Amino acid sequence: MLIGIFSLLLFVLTLYYLQIWWKDKQLPPGPIGLPLVGYLPFLGRNPALTYWKLSQKYGPVFSIRIGSNTMVILNSKEAIIQAFSKQARLTADRPYNPVLLEMSRDKSISMTSGQRWKTGRTLAMKFFKNFNKQMIEQIITEESEYLCNALRETGSKPMKDHTLFAKVVINVTCSMLIGTRFSYDDQGLGRLLSYTSQLSDEYDGDILGILLIAPFVRHLPFFKQSYKKLLQGVVIIEAEMDKIIKEHRQSYDKNYSRDYVDFILKELKSSSTLNDKDLIEDQDNYIQTAFDLIVAATDTTSSTLRWCLLALIIYPECQKKISDEIYDVMGSSGKIEMKHQDRMPYTRAFIQEILRYQSPVPLAIAHNTTGEVNIVGFKIPRNTMIVPNLWGSQRDPAIFQNPDEFQPERFIDSDGQFVNNENFVSFCIGNRHCVGEQIARMQLFIFITNIVQKFKICASKNETLPSFNEGVFSIGYSPHDFAVEFHQK
Repeated sequence: MLIGIFSLLLFVLTLYYLQIWWKDKQLPPGPIGLPLVGYLPFLGRNPALTYWKLSQKYGPVFSIRIGSNTMVILNSKEAIIQAFSKQARLTADRPYNPVLLEMSRDKSISMTSGQRWKTGRTLAMKFFKNFNKQMIEQIITEESEYLCNALRETGSKPMKDHTLFAKVVINVTCSMLIGTRFSYDDQGLGRLLSYTSQLSDEYDGDILGILLIAPFVRHLPFFKQSYKKLLQGVVIIEAEMDKIIKEHRQSYDKNYSRDYVDFILKELKSSSTLNDKDLIEDQDNYIQTAFDLIVAATDTTSSTLRWCLLALIIYPECQKKISDEIYDVMGSSGKIEMKHQDRMPYTRAFIQEILRYQSPVPLAIAHNTTGEVNIVGFKIPRNTMIVPNLWGSQRDPAIFQNPDEFQPERFIDSDGQFVNNENFVSFCIGNRHCVGEQIARMQLFIFITNIVQKFKICASKNETLPSFNEGVFSIGYSPHDFAVEFHQK
């Protein structure tokens, strides 16, 4: 009896691995991993770096197996363009990932495919296109004043808790999407942070990074508790969103749209440009995408702000150049506006170099092919997971000279003007390009310039700074914790 069961199990496993072998045989060559877990044990704390190193051996496009999932990694800008721009129609879908689906409650426009994704993205893009840019700038500028007041209250003492920077980004996003700004000690803001802070936390962030790459480990005891904690945070946030949606329905005025939720409610009632049946059936899901946008913006933008602060400490010459540029344009107390950025090329170059050097989402989110595609000479079959290594493509020495050195000057031309290098792809490209890129850039410019205008940013004398070349890999990429002092000028 036992021999029969063992023989059957061996037969099933043999068929399973033959199926994997046959599919892998059709894909670009790549490293060989271990049985069951694949290459997972060798990914390290920064899989994007590991993939980039592997590309030196296997080429810009290679396949790799993690657990039972085989994926194709794109490590060059050319490969990313061919996949997501030139063949966008066949590469826009998402692969099945139970962790992302459970975390988003299957309501996220970032994680879905097909008509629901198309409708959700159309709505989001229409909203941001029609939202008054001057109003967005006003929201960010007002929040920067609250931020600077909070920094003054630190009294130049070391600040290691960086949730303040997540709070300012949440407030900007919430002001646009749900018409609400929270005080920094508000309990509602605390509940939002209880979830978003896990995405870049020293421990939970690393765990989530592994869960996203290898969803099967969520069932293992070591990962199970952290995963449960993440899902509990989702339930809390969803309850908050349900309450906000209910309030908006009760106070809705068709003649005055306050925010994204009102915009969606108006679209639901008019449906002049979208499919009526589609909107009616999924109306709560489309409204809940506000939560998706809040989480995505908070994790990536606040992490980038922290990278900026760390760079300003590690490279004091950068801080001085930005400070001098601000003084030349606005003086020590003038109000900084987006219109001034054309006169501040070094500041723009500094932010651009941060985004290149520390890509906000190093591996983006995996795509899935809906038909055969050709990427730099390789035929990739239908239903194949493809992952763009944005971090690696920005470290390509064929595109950026001395890519492992932090050099804002690479984005300044011989006339001293800022140049937006066409090889820059940190916000990805194609149909899944980040819809909030411009708002993120506005926040980075206004927040950083206001902080540098009013404060000298210093390391704490009693703390050791983390490496600028190592971070916490999760959905995004954030620096390790560090203490910082803000000395008022």
